[in-house]
Amino acid sequence: MRIDSFTWSRKPVNQDGMATGERIFAVCDGVTPLASDAAGPSAVADYAHTLADALTSCPVGSITMQGMRGHLQQALDRASAATGGSGAQSTMALVTWDDSKLGVAVCGDSPVVIDRAGQITVLSDPLFSTGFWDLPAADRRRICAGCGDITDLYTRLHEDSVSERATRNRPGGRWIAASGVDSRAVAAVARVVVVPLAGIDRVAAMSDGMQVPVEHLCLAGYGDILFACGHGSLGRLHQRADSLELADPHRRTHPRPSHRDDATIIMASMGPPAH
Repeated sequence: MRIDSFTWSRKPVNQDGMATGERIFAVCDGVTPLASDAAGPSAVADYAHTLADALTSCPVGSITMQGMRGHLQQALDRASAATGGSGAQSTMALVTWDDSKLGVAVCGDSPVVIDRAGQITVLSDPLFSTGFWDLPAADRRRICAGCGDITDLYTRLHEDSVSERATRNRPGGRWIAASGVDSRAVAAVARVVVVPLAGIDRVAAMSDGMQVPVEHLCLAGYGDILFACGHGSLGRLHQRADSLELADPHRRTHPRPSHRDDATIIMASMGPPAH
């Protein structure tokens, strides 16, 4: 068993939190605040780090659907108490295991990636499908290439995001981890998966910024991300990503939801090393 981790900061305040414990690790990506949000970047970063610590501070009682949801609820309550109900929000991706089972919980757009002998499975939160960004990269590029004013497209997408945020953590809206939120409601809607541990070679939790080279810049696949994490070469990959992003500030050539996002990953290698 080997644990590798990596983070790449692109914002003045890195809003990704990560933590490890006994057979458990988590990545939490603080949600960049809108101008109308009460919690600023520092409060968001503090909540993401606090939530990651709360998720991993003790083992999950039982790796079952019920046990995982109970663990999420308790961790959310601890993080809210520690951050004073600031309202700061975060995604979360949790991985834990015992001798026979692997448990995963995701809420928001931070995924968990599992590698079984080269077969990659990406576990994401289906409630956070995002329309335009769910289209294949080639389709997004065609749409952007045909836009007379690319700013208009991104303005509309931003307005959609603001509208979604206005109903978040309310009946009828999406639920996400937040300081002061109803922990039971978030734990109930989080995607929880329990699978046999046997045959799993690698499993990783990551923030959505780690997906940018795969989903938006088409520099690598998820298997490449896991390989690079295990071999200490993710920095080179993200340097290439930075070069492409800086050369495309208007996001026309490489459509992507945000410009210059932090990227974090924690990976457990359980099987034979990849070559």
